[in-house]
Amino acid sequence: MTRIGFSRTHADHAAFVKDGVVVLVYVDDISIFAATKELMAAVKGQLSSAYSMTDIGPIREYLGMEITQDRAAGSITLSQISYINKALAYFGYMNGRSVATPMDAKAQFAPNSGIASTASIKDYQSKVGSLTWIAIISRVDIAYDVNVLSQFSSNPSDDHHAAVSRV
Repeated sequence: MTRIGFSRTHADHAAFVKDGVVVLVYVDDISIFAATKELMAAVKGQLSSAYSMTDIGPIREYLGMEITQDRAAGSITLSQISYINKALAYFGYMNGRSVATPMDAKAQFAPNSGIASTASIKDYQSKVGSLTWIAIISRVDIAYDVNVLSQFSSNPSDDHHAAVSRV
């Protein structure tokens, strides 16, 4: 990217900028954000002459987020419904009941007095990891709860498992 004039940002080394254009690189995926279609076409031309690439059209999904653009309204909407549903299915919660709050307001957690099995730890960490990604992208309302529960990732108890399942 730098050899065609883009500069790597200091905040994210997978983000490049040039003349008001932002290019995000993730493994073998590139997302280009430009103010106009003409600017987008010019950047695509530069990239395709420097790299072997396939244009699959407007972005619809990126890192588990669905992306919807409404040009007339000038808006972009991010959603994680698909990612959340996949996580619910993976962990067996598709038929779970909903609750008014993600964590019981009176809940107090203590370290596990026993020793959790490797399988229990792995399962708990997987659930907390999925919830962390959801909290970071679209559900900031669960961020505090996920943060509290993440503190028990190295040795979760049955109470910790029940709490993470509630979230």
